[in-house]
Amino acid sequence: MKHVKNLMDRIDEVRVNSVTEDEYERVWNRSLDEQVSRMMVRWDELMARAKEAVDAQEKA
Repeated sequence: MKHVKNLMDRIDEVRVNSVTEDEYERVWNRSLDEQVSRMMVRWDELMARAKEAVDAQEKA
């Protein structure tokens, strides 16, 4: 019976701490937006370095 009580307590705890689907989706989308922004910055940095390398190669 102790296991059942622990399980019921855990279910109540999860229910109290659970987020709504809208909250989850909002946080997920914000996280995706941040990841995409970081990838775009990284892409721009890589493209700038590639351009510098091509320019240096053309001068040589």
